[in-house]
Amino acid sequence: MNEHILNELINIERQYTGPLSPYCIQFNSEEYYAPFVRLYRQDRSTFLNTLTALLEKDALCSVKADCLSYFLPERLEIHLWRLSVFFGLDNTPLPQRLKDLCLLALDLQRSDDLATIEKGKRLYAASIEFLKSLHVKPTSAEAQLYFENTCPALPSFDGITSLDQVDDVLSAIFYFDCFECRLVKKPPAYLEQALRAAALYNHLFSSVLWNHYLYNLTESRKTKDQQLLRCVGFVMIPDLLSTIDQEMTAQLKRSDFFYTGKKLEICQRLCLKYKMQIEESMNAEKNTVNDFIRSNGKR
Repeated sequence: MNEHILNELINIERQYTGPLSPYCIQFNSEEYYAPFVRLYRQDRSTFLNTLTALLEKDALCSVKADCLSYFLPERLEIHLWRLSVFFGLDNTPLPQRLKDLCLLALDLQRSDDLATIEKGKRLYAASIEFLKSLHVKPTSAEAQLYFENTCPALPSFDGITSLDQVDDVLSAIFYFDCFECRLVKKPPAYLEQALRAAALYNHLFSSVLWNHYLYNLTESRKTKDQQLLRCVGFVMIPDLLSTIDQEMTAQLKRSDFFYTGKKLEICQRLCLKYKMQIEESMNAEKNTVNDFIRSNGKR
């Protein structure tokens, strides 16, 4: 039964690793649960006992180790928890384990290794998708499904996080996701500012993106963005944005404002001219948003 369950889960995960197939089974759908319902009906007792055993600590690490290293054991664990909820097993450990998986996913995203970051993103996406499915109305298409439409009681997810635990951008994202599930209070305004500033910082990650940003956005939007960055604590980046924008405006003749090719040419030339300063400012202020979150959290 171990083999049957894990093979089905790995077949599902394989669709989300490497080149995507034209059609992927959607998590938490009738088609997703169908092979497990067949196993359940063939041998109810063995299936449920095996599922329970697989959810015990480190159980996955001793089974199919060659496959699990590629497919990320924690992603398979999310599937196992889905099945345990679907078939009405005891889910007392679920809130703490799901919190642990979310925090692990966030930690993986702090890595300097791109492959590890990507694994973290995929694990976090699966964890949050599952968490949200447990807290939406049963009539919603996103709601957790149950075998034969039963609706077993779920343990409380209260205390899954708190503002005291928010000390960087990633944990702030987790807090906002928990807020969407109505598990925490409304995030304070400074967290919303922080995430908006972090998104803007990521949008300006290279000189090529600066070129795209300066060329496409309106002056009013750029002014508002610079104000946001300064409010969160950035100095070098908004100053440099303002400098480049002013030079671009000064070099454009009135007729050039209606000739986009000239504007693009000037913008590209200025971003190339300031390429080194752009990289220096982005590197120097990479922790600015995290510092802003920590300083406000202590108040």
